[in-house]
Amino acid sequence: MLALYLYSFFLFGRSGQRLLGALAVALAGLDLAHDYLGVGVKALFLLPAVSALYWRSKIACAYGAYYLVEGALKELGTLAAQPYLEWAWALLPLTAGISRKALVKAVIASALTLTAVLASPYYMGMIFVFGLGLSQVLLLPLAVFAALSSKSKYSLYALLVGPSVQLSVHYLILSAAGYVDRRKQ
Repeated sequence: MLALYLYSFFLFGRSGQRLLGALAVALAGLDLAHDYLGVGVKALFLLPAVSALYWRSKIACAYGAYYLVEGALKELGTLAAQPYLEWAWALLPLTAGISRKALVKAVIASALTLTAVLASPYYMGMIFVFGLGLSQVLLLPLAVFAALSSKSKYSLYALLVGPSVQLSVHYLILSAAGYVDRRKQ
């Protein structure tokens, strides 16, 4: 796990954003100290917001804000908002805009996903959909459509990890996604 953090922080430091890299290291250190030493603060849910400051794109800020809210609600133990958060996660890719060239692929992929979910509720529902952290099975085809029709490829990486997987995994994948997305622009 530490190697994953270091890779993400390396992306910050490589671009000259040493202050954000230091902030990310401090937040991760406080979280690890809380988990292993009992001293410190649970602050890992702040890392995607730090990542959003680094990438400075609308989609990165949207995901940073989402994971910040999701992490804070998880720390407070508020589970009543989970269905609304899942809807927000599924629709977040649309904040980058819709690519008209990708609409046909997005419709086909979401139709195939919907067919697979409806045809095999056990395997797709229990293993894949709930494995992503979704409690609403039919949100997966919507999320696939939104991610594939988005102008930014950033949302594809968030689709891989789902709306409520461990935030360190989100942070790593979204950092790498932002790096890849930034290099393509």
